[in-house]
Amino acid sequence: MKKILIGIATTLALAAPLAAFALGQLTSPIDIKNARRGQVIEERLILNNSDDRQLELALSGQGDIAGWATFFLPGDRGTPVTSVSVGAKSNLEAWVKLTVPDDARNGTYRGTIQVSQAVASTTAPQVGAMVALSTSRQVTIVVTDKEEIAFTAQVIPVVFDVRPGDPLGIKLLYRNQGNVQIRPQARVVVKQDAEIAGADARVVGETIFPY
Repeated sequence: MKKILIGIATTLALAAPLAAFALGQLTSPIDIKNARRGQVIEERLILNNSDDRQLELALSGQGDIAGWATFFLPGDRGTPVTSVSVGAKSNLEAWVKLTVPDDARNGTYRGTIQVSQAVASTTAPQVGAMVALSTSRQVTIVVTDKEEIAFTAQVIPVVFDVRPGDPLGIKLLYRNQGNVQIRPQARVVVKQDAEIAGADARVVGETIFPY
């Protein structure tokens, strides 16, 4: 009888950690250097649910960044959320906004983006045991007084072959890797003929974004 009880205890000890593999973040650590006071940092989160059931997940910032983090979904960046639902065997995109406090001192701040859920355990229902599903993403932010400007822009056509009479659609892709907020204005010039870079090419369109 004692052997049977020991065998059950060993099975529970080995089986319980397997639940942690149902939840994950498909993203790398957040490492921000030369952040300035008042700076807003936005990072994309990919939440992975490999379980056979939908998961209700709580989102939070822990450690030094506990009060810095707010979360939102891509379709509604103006509405903060504290929890999300991820369907069975699927991924969900979310975003975290980290706001460096105006009174933050120079230094290194460390914390985690925590995604967690508590579900009732099926291994020991008689004692009301809980199995916690949790995953964290490391965050390191170095706050300094140094101003850093690192900005790039790309112009990409929506389609490369435009038929006569059809509108020309373009995408403007901005990437701000500095620690200064930038409000870009783009001047787009469209030229005719294959020699686009040539000085003699005829300008057929010109606009400025934003209007």
